[in-house]
Amino acid sequence: ATNQYSTAAQRAQFETNFRNTLIENYGSAFAKYTNQTYTMRPYKATAGKNPVVTLDFNHNGEKIPVSFQLADKGSQWKIRNINVSGIDLGLQFRNQFAATVKRNGGDLNKAIATFQPDADAAVNQNKQK
Repeated sequence: ATNQYSTAAQRAQFETNFRNTLIENYGSAFAKYTNQTYTMRPYKATAGKNPVVTLDFNHNGEKIPVSFQLADKGSQWKIRNINVSGIDLGLQFRNQFAATVKRNGGDLNKAIATFQPDADAAVNQNKQK
């Protein structure tokens, strides 16, 4: 939910719904990946305030780069964005949410209640380009 157009309560509800949906949909998918290997790329400082850590996951002989943009939240680091093989999931989810708001006639509360982030759709959409 865009900060300038939403209330604190709407942002909190969006965050809760978004987090729960991601955990439900992708937590079990990640759990299936056992005995996978990965290598961590050397850290390179960036001009931005949010460091990026990149891992190359080995899947069926193919390296899949996954970059995690981190945010320092006081006593802990949190993932701010994920980029998988060049696909910016944060941007994809923002675009999906904007489409959900539009489908709901601009009603932010309805959009928040019905939004279902879909990483698979984001990946497939980028493959078609």
